[in-house]
Amino acid sequence: MHSHHSHSGQYVQHAKDSLDAVVETALEKQFQTFCLTEHMPRYYPTDLYDEELESKTTVEDLAATFDAYYTHAKQIQAKVNGSPESKTQILVGFEAEGISPFYFERGLDLLRGGRYSFDLVVGSVHHVHNIPIDYDADTYEKARAASTTPTDLGLFEDYFDLQYEMLRTLNPSVVGHFDLIRLFAPKTPAVATLIKPESTLWDKIKRNIDYAVSIGALFELNSAAVRKGWETPYPQRDIAELILERGGRFCLSDDSHGIAQVGLNLHKCVEYLESLGAEAIYYLALEGTVDNTKTVVKSVPIADARKHPFWVKNATPL
Repeated sequence: MHSHHSHSGQYVQHAKDSLDAVVETALEKQFQTFCLTEHMPRYYPTDLYDEELESKTTVEDLAATFDAYYTHAKQIQAKVNGSPESKTQILVGFEAEGISPFYFERGLDLLRGGRYSFDLVVGSVHHVHNIPIDYDADTYEKARAASTTPTDLGLFEDYFDLQYEMLRTLNPSVVGHFDLIRLFAPKTPAVATLIKPESTLWDKIKRNIDYAVSIGALFELNSAAVRKGWETPYPQRDIAELILERGGRFCLSDDSHGIAQVGLNLHKCVEYLESLGAEAIYYLALEGTVDNTKTVVKSVPIADARKHPFWVKNATPL
């Protein structure tokens, strides 16, 4: 089984556990692909999170932490992928900070600067108008008030426009939690019907999907939404159906923030994917020699995925 999105408390202050412990848990659970994707650095003090302010973390600290993460992750990768007994491939990447176009360019620098050699990037948007939209309801409301049109519709449109900029700049391997904007949106009938066919918002979503499909990006089914109270992973069914209709390919992610969440609710992703009428799960893998690898997209029929040792090991119903 696979996860294309993970974090550890060693390199992200809102997560838990060491990177070694997270990887060891993935190995014990017999993942086939497990991707390490800590957040890219943030470059302005105004973009620091509450826990970072409390710990007096600076943007310079974040840059040093990212360097340390990369070195550590590559050491883990060499050890795990170089072992003849290993049934797991470790891929090393990062999650883009979708704060503003400035951050998309900095993400591109990380990919092309020559200092790092990443296997993937998860393209995500966590902010609109430099305000977090997945932190709590209060910050969602602040982002809405700052929107071009200060309504839920206006915020949704600005979110998907920013996502489009991210896609066009970074050309990510994996599109992260596509409809994260819904997490703290008001649970009202009016908001529930914002995303509907033949609307301007629908056209923006379709545009983003079509671009991601054109560059060969995978769309993650992100099980973190389930532990946050959703009935489905990200994205919700209306968008998930549109992704499949437009030729999109889904991969699995647990978006784990510590060992307790490694593999959590991935069975929900598989069940959801099957309910959508999909026949295969896509995933990233490395091909080539240890010193000269390339990232490729592979697939496995859902029927075969059900037989993977991951499910036997974790006794998760499918």
